[in-house]
Amino acid sequence: MALASTLIVALQRTLSSPLHWFPFRQETRTGHTQPKLPLELCELVIDDCHDDLRTLRACCVTCHAWVGRSRKHLFRRTRLPIAKLLSTAPLLAATPAIASYILHLTIDFGGADTLADICATLKDVCQQMRSIRTLRLTGISLYASLELFLLRSVLPKCATHLELGKIAVAPQSPLPELISSFPALQGLSLGDGLVSMHGAATWEASGPVSVRFRAPLKMLHLSLAFSNPSVLNYVRWLVSEPSALDLRTLCVSFDYSGSRINAPALLGMLLENLCPPLETLELAMTRDTDLSMIPFTLERATRLAHLRLLVRFSGSWIQDSASYVRNWIVTLLARVHLPGIRTIYLAVEDVGEESYLFLDWVDDLVQALLRSDLSGLERFTFECLGSSLAVRDERSLKRRLDIARQKYTVELTSAKVSTTFGSDLMRTF
Repeated sequence: MALASTLIVALQRTLSSPLHWFPFRQETRTGHTQPKLPLELCELVIDDCHDDLRTLRACCVTCHAWVGRSRKHLFRRTRLPIAKLLSTAPLLAATPAIASYILHLTIDFGGADTLADICATLKDVCQQMRSIRTLRLTGISLYASLELFLLRSVLPKCATHLELGKIAVAPQSPLPELISSFPALQGLSLGDGLVSMHGAATWEASGPVSVRFRAPLKMLHLSLAFSNPSVLNYVRWLVSEPSALDLRTLCVSFDYSGSRINAPALLGMLLENLCPPLETLELAMTRDTDLSMIPFTLERATRLAHLRLLVRFSGSWIQDSASYVRNWIVTLLARVHLPGIRTIYLAVEDVGEESYLFLDWVDDLVQALLRSDLSGLERFTFECLGSSLAVRDERSLKRRLDIARQKYTVELTSAKVSTTFGSDLMRTF
């Protein structure tokens, strides 16, 4: 017990904010004393279990003082299927405090053919959610997309980031009007599940972007699939009005392989037009994506300071091809304004059994780093995602990265799933 008391006193001295004091010993009815920790220490333990739902549920029913902190993590990310809408409304009416904990809300419409039947109940639920930051819409069918205008007065307007997931959009659907109905919108994510039949002319007919957005977009997340080029039409409409954009973060994930890049000239033009004010660039691609096919340069992005790159180590690969073809990061480093780069986070996913190909890929990367003028680079993090490397392969990887350490600060880490990327589109790539 003396050790526990000493530990708590030491923590009190090191924490910046004063702790809510509880006596170290609490006397019970039987005359025995039991230790009692400060509430702030209990909350630190609950915070450490933020992704353990079973533990959080147990904490909710253990102590009344723990309920608020446990609910904060339990309801922070909430998925609301339309099938449970009728049971959610009375729950929030009886316990309105729950709605204040919801920051990231996913509404799954379940592929329903109509939205008219649920709008009234959905509006009652959304009106209680005044702390929403990220709103994700998914499961909207082709027929239901014709009724998107009904959602303009239903969805929570406090959302600052909108993610469009699995949605089939008909040509007559008022998707541009729905996007522009959020007054505080600063970020937009378009997933490869968004199957839009809107052509470029449809977007242009919806009016100038500057009229549609009340505040310039600061974050744009795009998931581009080879079989779904429709997202590019929306992006082209965005860049047609520069005053509608003040992008600080751009995230692009490619579901391409090799040279199967859809509309490379258009994509290159969009990247160049989107990048000048950028501070953070996130890219996720398979290892064999031939980025050299896309004509673009990011030299004008002089404020670009952070690169977050995700490589899926899958797909075909010609070992004898040039390094700029088999390693798209080499191409990227040759096209960005290098002196301003301060941090690079590189995650490699699913290395697999072909470790010799992976190590050759690392050799190309290290040589490109040594040739590059990254004079402002403060930290380079290399992270292996998924299954762990064999001991021999890990040693070989460390030897190769040690060469780059002669010039830069390099950190090698490993994780099951990356939490560094700013968008779920990147993490589910």
